[in-house]
Amino acid sequence: MTWGRYDEGHQVWRLGNQVAADLCPTIGETNLQELRLFGERMEVLIWKTSNEFRGRIASDLPPDILDEFRIIRGDAVGGSPGHSFTRITDRAGAEQVIPLVASSEELKARTIRLKVRHYHEEDPDTGELRIALSRLVDITTAGKGR
Repeated sequence: MTWGRYDEGHQVWRLGNQVAADLCPTIGETNLQELRLFGERMEVLIWKTSNEFRGRIASDLPPDILDEFRIIRGDAVGGSPGHSFTRITDRAGAEQVIPLVASSEELKARTIRLKVRHYHEEDPDTGELRIALSRLVDITTAGKGR
């Protein structure tokens, strides 16, 4: 997996493979399985099928939404890749490079979170609400966005 973020100050995309090439693959047509561009108001999702790329856009038009914060897997900082990325590891040896500056203390306190937005729809027969779609919104530390 390769995380990335848009650096508004320099108007360039910063990607995990630029700071940790040993861990994050370079994104290309031959290895891209799924690509998500996301922010507070919408997400663009592109995925590869057996012979083509497909996609969808999810935006905040439906009134029935619920935000959930999921803990990012990791226990310790495993180096300092730079460009506002942090390499993190967990007890099982899994590693990833996340697109924000984080400390081991924040990881241990479980304050590094992925904000996920769920869109609900009502079943016309039963009236029950169900999650119809989920999308990524942000990766945060202690409730603050990047």
